[in-house]
Amino acid sequence: MGPPARGKPTVGPVVQAATIPNNTKQWHVLSLPDAELGQTVFGSRSGGMEIQGKEEEDLLALFKMGGATKSRTKDPKSGLQQKAEASVGFVDAKKAYLAGIVLAQFKVKQDYGRIAAALSGDPDEQGLLTASRVQGLLSVLPTKAELDKCIGYKGKVKLLGEAEQFYRAVGRVTRLEARLRLFEMKLSFEHSMDSVKQQAATLQLGCDQLRGSSSLAQVLELLLGMANTINRRKVNGFRLASLLTLVDTKSTANAKVTLLHFLAKVLWAKHRELYDFDLDLQGVHAAARLDLEVIRSEFAHQAGALKAARDELSRCVEEGSSAPLVSTLDEFCNHTAPELLLELHPLVDLTAQTAAATAAYFGERPSAISAIFEVVTKFVNMYKQIKHEALSPKSQRQLRQANDMVSVDV
Repeated sequence: MGPPARGKPTVGPVVQAATIPNNTKQWHVLSLPDAELGQTVFGSRSGGMEIQGKEEEDLLALFKMGGATKSRTKDPKSGLQQKAEASVGFVDAKKAYLAGIVLAQFKVKQDYGRIAAALSGDPDEQGLLTASRVQGLLSVLPTKAELDKCIGYKGKVKLLGEAEQFYRAVGRVTRLEARLRLFEMKLSFEHSMDSVKQQAATLQLGCDQLRGSSSLAQVLELLLGMANTINRRKVNGFRLASLLTLVDTKSTANAKVTLLHFLAKVLWAKHRELYDFDLDLQGVHAAARLDLEVIRSEFAHQAGALKAARDELSRCVEEGSSAPLVSTLDEFCNHTAPELLLELHPLVDLTAQTAAATAAYFGERPSAISAIFEVVTKFVNMYKQIKHEALSPKSQRQLRQANDMVSVDV
């Protein structure tokens, strides 16, 4: 066979142009002009190796335009090749992805009717619902448009995406969002109330230790005397925030010695019974991490959520919802939740009153309790650091030198 005719070069399989389907994808090669073929690797190839038979058929089938969506799969039952059907989606990709993550937690293998059954009160499916799972569902709630499209879809359900199949399954649950919020409250209520109870108790303990520590009161009295001495004027009290400036008040004789160092020395030398006053305040550290307003807000939120839950229960009764659902919700809304709220209400009120009294004890406004806990915690931590440093011989020498050079009447 002679060399190919000049003109448009022949590259690739030798196939009649008329036999190549019009919708075949092309490989756009940069061809070498015939005049430059010369001694190149293509110079004696006569237009390339011939592709024919099954290889030709497979090649043309693989590189048809749109081949990815028209690939052939084998029917496991008949063994016949069939065209794979394209999936159908009504939800944007990001939301569908997040929904897939949420739904994977249920481990129901796309049997989303089980989730719908659980939300409808089926006692056999209640194990599927947990507070975190329901919160996840609330984060991917369908819009009305998405719900309408999923429910109105008339094609094969298996072609729908995961999110669409789920929306189609639960779309017939009346007032889906209200139902989910009701179950969210029911499943998280006791944990939330336990948290409120524990936090209120922690705040109570912190307040009791602040007001009940005679050691702290005497240390503050000693500090007041020190302030009046070095300031050369008399005041009858000071704000607790002043405690944080003790480490900034440095000796003019030795800048490494602060007023807090001097306090520790005086307590050790003359008031040994007060030296470990910080041990009386261990509960204050835990209280400093809490906020009374957050506790009160959470309690109020749960009380409001209970009202919404009772409203949803009333609608379920009016609609004639399933007996198991009504029974479950009635027990929660009319017995479990109200009883817990009734039990904790006095504790929350008492905690607020104790906090206000503690703030007043230190001459602060009632809302300042969190700031009081924070200041005392920082003060105690600084004092503990000074105590630790005081164990070193170097620190003891500095204190002795400062004491020799400065005399303060305490």
